[in-house]
Amino acid sequence: MSSSIFRTTSAILLSAALAACSSSNSSTDPTPPLPGNNAIKAPLATSADGHAPDPREEILSGAVASLLRLQHLSQQEINDELSLKSYKQFLQMIDPDKLFFLKSDIAALEASKLKFDDDLLSGNLRIAHQANDIFLKRLAAVQKMVETYLASSIDLSKDESRQTDSEKLDYVASETELGERWGRALKLEILGRVHRMGLRSESLTKAIAAADDGKKRTGEEAEAHSKKIATLKKALAKIPNDEAGRIAKAQGDLQKSYSARFVRLMDVDALTPAANFINAITNSFDPHTVYMPPTEKENFDISMSGSLIGIGAVLVEQDHFIGVNEVVVGGAAWKQGDLEAGDLILAVAQEGAEAVDVGDMKINKVVHMIRGKKGTTVSLTVEKEDKSIKTISIVREKVSLKESYARGAIIEGKGKPVGYIYLPSFYGQTHGRPEPGARFSATDVKKLLAIYEKRNVGGVVIDLRSNGGGLLDDARKMTGYFIKKGPVVQTQLPDGTVEVLADTDPAVNYSGKVVVLIDRFSASASEIVAAALQDYGRAVIVGAGPTHGKGTVQGLLDLDRANENPNDPPLGVLKLTVQQFFRINGSSTQRRGVSPDISFPDSYKHLETGERNLDNALPWREVDTLSYERWPAATWDISALRTKSLVRQSKSTYFTMAEKRGELMKKRRDDSLVPLAKDKYEARNKAQQDEIDALSPDEKAIKPFFKVNPVEYAHTPGNADESKDAKEKLKAWSESLAKDPVVNESVLILRDML
Repeated sequence: MSSSIFRTTSAILLSAALAACSSSNSSTDPTPPLPGNNAIKAPLATSADGHAPDPREEILSGAVASLLRLQHLSQQEINDELSLKSYKQFLQMIDPDKLFFLKSDIAALEASKLKFDDDLLSGNLRIAHQANDIFLKRLAAVQKMVETYLASSIDLSKDESRQTDSEKLDYVASETELGERWGRALKLEILGRVHRMGLRSESLTKAIAAADDGKKRTGEEAEAHSKKIATLKKALAKIPNDEAGRIAKAQGDLQKSYSARFVRLMDVDALTPAANFINAITNSFDPHTVYMPPTEKENFDISMSGSLIGIGAVLVEQDHFIGVNEVVVGGAAWKQGDLEAGDLILAVAQEGAEAVDVGDMKINKVVHMIRGKKGTTVSLTVEKEDKSIKTISIVREKVSLKESYARGAIIEGKGKPVGYIYLPSFYGQTHGRPEPGARFSATDVKKLLAIYEKRNVGGVVIDLRSNGGGLLDDARKMTGYFIKKGPVVQTQLPDGTVEVLADTDPAVNYSGKVVVLIDRFSASASEIVAAALQDYGRAVIVGAGPTHGKGTVQGLLDLDRANENPNDPPLGVLKLTVQQFFRINGSSTQRRGVSPDISFPDSYKHLETGERNLDNALPWREVDTLSYERWPAATWDISALRTKSLVRQSKSTYFTMAEKRGELMKKRRDDSLVPLAKDKYEARNKAQQDEIDALSPDEKAIKPFFKVNPVEYAHTPGNADESKDAKEKLKAWSESLAKDPVVNESVLILRDML
């Protein structure tokens, strides 16, 4: 989680670290000295293909080393002990499934396992380029193996298996063994595709039979019905009828897919070797300290702000091209009207420039070319589904990713209506002065609460499920909406100094009862809000928990400040763990998370999620308890609320199935050896699916628990929210919410509080 506001102490440390990186005894010295770094520099390594390392690596390494030593919360030393941890992280990063490197390759890399610290401090990232050279060599060999295997006859009757848990595998000793491992991996993919073709064929056949009901239709209804049947039949015709045909299709599809994938893997970005090396080190400090090259920083800003300057299209890699997966309602492409889902992008041209062929280009490069300055034009040459070629010119504009913003609704049923807020993240602009129209999670939630306060609803459910966090200051503000004033969270700096972030505004934006809904994927800023409201007795926390357990704060540090010349190529940013936060009761949420007052069954208990399961996660600690006053209107009896809820849960088919499903999936976790003989594969699939089906409620049979009235709080006359597509999406969301048993139980708990 990153804060939009750096406190004074952090700012001073950052300035000192970057000053150390950017100072130099001589203007001709290309490598700025690091504090206390007297290492002798070795000649920069040249890769096997003759390419020299990116010249940014030296200053990048120096900047990262200084920031880690001066500002990281743990104050770890960059030494041999860190090198050993970094080496393990590095291997996991460059070949996580053990599908490329041989034992001899690992032996060659192991000679450098104590040199990660030396390479970082010298700026000569030898092992990064050595590993990249080996990877490219193995990649070329693997490409031939895959081509040969997919062009050969596949025997699906052979009794063999594929181990899908890479931790249970060792590296292979030879390319022959590597080819065998790839053969089993590809056979499993073929079996999966053939299996899905069978399921898809059955589904389409049933849909065609259901649609061909003999009813008389006229006009537009008849035309739409005929079109629907034609579309279903066209999709069915693409699936071969016999097993041999399906195997051949699976092989052919995989040939195209892997051919494009290998081309993209061979196109290694200039900073990729350095990024892998540096992140192996940063992840050894803690799992949330991450180096982001310039392209990744751009994507991070978009995910945090919920907006971008572009054309408004969701793109995916599709064999050798980039395909349009979705056109965002209200975006520039949607308004222009010619770009459609299913189009393949062949070339991209900037305003007044020649078109650039994007075949086999990595998706991040294509996306970067399509994004640009607001008001400029980008032209896409696309292939339509009917194989026609068209050039589409689109004027870039700001695209709001509506799904990333808070949503509100008033829920009506038995008893008084209650408010509902779904918050997917704590979003907002991460740098500079807020732009006109910039969206912040705290501001959006405040608008919704004002509506609920005015309408005097009985209470509010705040849904923070799967909310991974975001802006710390928005979490502070949001907590303040429910209390008069007081501390919200404590943060501890690397030097041990404890700071208190408090709500100083005596205004209470919402005075009613509150239920906060969490799950094991709620993290960071979500945990701050849930913990503070729990400690104040301001809300009842419910859900499947405990939460993720991320009790640290990250700062985004602009590494370009280490450049001597502002026109130098960009370096990117370092997301650095600079503080740990603590509840107002003194306990950290680190590793332990926030435990709900009322627990729900967890169907995801088999997943080893949470901070406690991450490599190199910082330890749990505690500080002094702060002085604070509990909410005087907290008159409900938690024990009584819990008893009532548990009785309802025990009578709920959904909750009893969720508990059993979680236990079943937990038992399956270690069952990672998959048979590759088709009959055994199908039998295993059927047995597993039957078990899951028996513990999965029929969603179609679930009746709405309540009526959902969506609340529009950021409406602009004439905007895209009035479009047919937007209304259909909102309707689908409302229907899904009305049938959500977890939200229903949260509402019932809220009504018990009333």
